[in-house]
Amino acid sequence: MINPETTEYLENIAAKVVMYNKAKKEAVTYLVDNQIVNENSIQNALIMSQIWLAHQIGDSISINDIMIYLGNTDAPANEEMEEVILDDTMAQLTLTEVLEAAVMK
Repeated sequence: MINPETTEYLENIAAKVVMYNKAKKEAVTYLVDNQIVNENSIQNALIMSQIWLAHQIGDSISINDIMIYLGNTDAPANEEMEEVILDDTMAQLTLTEVLEAAVMK
């Protein structure tokens, strides 16, 4: 039998995965609705959705984490383990506003 602490830990991980997936789906919807087809803009938007969510929930996230959440299973390089932080100028923006900024670059 799994102890209650392990169950709570697993439930917390599952809840975070659901939130990251929801942010990714919102980014995809934004990209489709706005007919964004530029590959760099698409990548920027998907990555920024994950960084934005991490900031919103007070989570730390690395490039490796982002790649996993977005479906990449390649082994990470060392630099991919460093934490990525949302820029202060974007901290109070909505996800849509962050996505708009991401596709403009």
